[in-house]
This record gives sequence, C-alpha cells and structure tokens, in this order.
Amino acid sequence: MKKEAGYWIHLAQSTIANCPLLLVGIGVDQLRSFQTLGGIIRGAVSVLPCGAAISPVIEPFPLLTLEAETRDIFQLVVKDYSETLFRNLSKVLDFFSSVDSSRECTIVSYLPIPSTVLEGRKAWAQDSVGASQIEDKSKTAELLSGNLMAVPSEIVTWPFTRKRWDTSCRKFKSSRLILQQLGLNGGGTGTRFCDEYPVASRAFTYRNQEKVKLMPWIDGIPCNIMATVLDHDRTLVFPPSRQINNEEQRKPIYSGNDFGLFLPNDELQELTREVREFGRVLANRGFVGPFGLDFIRKPNGTRLYHDINPRMNGAFDSLAFYLSRDGIDPLRVLLLSRRNWHLDDIEALEETLLFHVKNKPLVRFFLSRVMEQDVQIKSPPQHRHVEN
Repeated sequence: MKKEAGYWIHLAQSTIANCPLLLVGIGVDQLRSFQTLGGIIRGAVSVLPCGAAISPVIEPFPLLTLEAETRDIFQLVVKDYSETLFRNLSKVLDFFSSVDSSRECTIVSYLPIPSTVLEGRKAWAQDSVGASQIEDKSKTAELLSGNLMAVPSEIVTWPFTRKRWDTSCRKFKSSRLILQQLGLNGGGTGTRFCDEYPVASRAFTYRNQEKVKLMPWIDGIPCNIMATVLDHDRTLVFPPSRQINNEEQRKPIYSGNDFGLFLPNDELQELTREVREFGRVLANRGFVGPFGLDFIRKPNGTRLYHDINPRMNGAFDSLAFYLSRDGIDPLRVLLLSRRNWHLDDIEALEETLLFHVKNKPLVRFFLSRVMEQDVQIKSPPQHRHVEN
C-alpha cells in the first residue's frame, strides 16, 4: 500500500532519534538528513576530491576534512574514498577517539569503508574490502554466472594480436567490441568502444595492463536497478531506470538516470524477482546494504547484466527526491541505517516508489566534465520533470 512522505519521515526519525552518530561522507551534506531527523552527531569526516573548495559553513559538530588524491568523482566513489580513509587512518582514529572516547557512537558511511576505522564501534556501512571483491571487473562474470544472464565476456592477455581480435569478433558475432580495464573503475572511465583492431590495440597499450576484459557491443537500452539487502531473506528492490550515457572519445560517460515506467508489468515483476534473488547471493557473501546492477535491455526484452555496484549509486538521489519534503530526505536514513524492517513496510516502500515513478517521471542528469563554454538548456526532455 502506498504511503505518503510523512510516514517515511516518521519512520526514519524513529530509527535514529537520539542515537549518537559519527558521519563519514563526500562532504557533510551527503548525510545531513541524519542530523535533521534527530540523530546526535558527535563528529563527521568529510572526504573531498583533490582541490575541491572547502565549505565555509561552520558545523555545529567537530569536522575532519580529508583530501583524496583524485579529482575524478567516479574514481573517488569506487576506490579513492576508502583508500583516503586508510591513508589517513591515524588521523581518523585520533579524531574519533577525541569526539567519542567511550565508543558509544555508530559510524554511518555513505560508501564502503575500511573495517580498521571502526575500532570496535558499531557501523552502518559496508566493508570496503568485501565490496571491492564484488565490484572488481575481473570477477563480475563469475559472480553473475548461474544467477543472472550476463553480457558475454572474456579476459584477454597481452600481446593482443590482430588474429585474437578477429577470433573474438567471430566468437561474439560482433564487429564492435568493448574493452574494459580490470579492477575497480566506474562511470565508464576504464571502458573503451573499439570498432577496429588498431583502436583496441592502442586502448590496451594505453591502459598498460597485461589483461583486460572484452565484451561484444549489445544493441539495446542501458539500464540500472538499485536494491538494498536487509538480511539473508529480504531485499528491497526499487524501480529500474534508463541510464543517460554520452560517448566521448570512444568512452561511455555516465551522466544520469531517466526514471519512468518503460517496462511492461510482467517484465518488471520478473526483473524484481531476479534482483531479489541476487540479493540473497550477496547476502551469502556477508553483504548487507545498498547495491546496484547495470544491464542492457535488448529490443526483444532480454536483459543482459554487466556490472555490479555494491554501494549507493547515481540513481539513488532521484529515488530520494520522491520522498523528500522541505529538504528532509528519509530514504537515505532508511537505507543506510540497519533498522529492523517489517514486511508491510518493505512492500509499502516498493509500491510507493513505483507509484511515484509511474505518475511523475524524473530525469536527473549531471555534468560529467568541465564545460569549455557556457551552455544553456533551453527546455527539459518532453513530459519529464528535471531535477538539476
């Protein structure tokens, strides 16, 4: 049964009211709702991109600001966020000890963090080591195999010869191949579209890796679906979205999400079922919390999965928009806090978000690079609400 925003705000308040918390995020505003909804914030750690301006706002709680080595927001989210915390481990531990010497606070992190920062404290956060093992591009196919239908792929080694290119094209029945860097990378930063062998060879050399992943180009709609593992038997599944991707210099640049019902009801139900089942697969690995899956929907309705994001992803802010009122965002609190969910609330939240997506489609996009000149958006996409 659909429920209004006020219900979810009250539910979030009842979860964290008077709870002593330590916040960790990319800036403070990312977790501001934990403050506005009644949590007692003892301190916060802000991990910012290299060279980012520090907010002049004076917070009512102690704040430790750390600078990452990268300016790339995708790289920060996927990898450098946790690495920055680890590189500054002594600073973080000293800060936590100074504001929470009794270790009574719960650490809340928007993204996975190293377990070494906890020092016995309770945490509402995924472990960065476990998350990285799930997200590593070299292991995606293995994790998807037997659980979801995946985009065909193979790991190839250097030297990458013309003969190998031709063999892979025949194997995948595609004249356009996708070369993807192994390890951790996000937002398309480690991916190249290759229409001919010289392009693939240069991309391989540029990446300076002995191994890369090859996949065929798949015609279809790039999509994402987000969910949250609550426990071994329960996973919240949210409405899917179409990804907004730009291609620049043979590289896909993730630029936002288009929320609106684009799947027939029977397909949506099947998608929800298989994502819920995959949540159990992650739970068996000890994973709890938000995750996202990227897939291509082919014209015939077949879904081929190709990426796993064991964390909050870019689709979340659009979903949060539907339930936010006067700057209060209950969804962020509900997903990150480890509350004890009742089945009625799980079903109600899924139905509520599906209702909003159906009745108020939302396109959310963001700039993926520094613009060389002023750009004016003359009009939003037709019949879409645009959040800037």
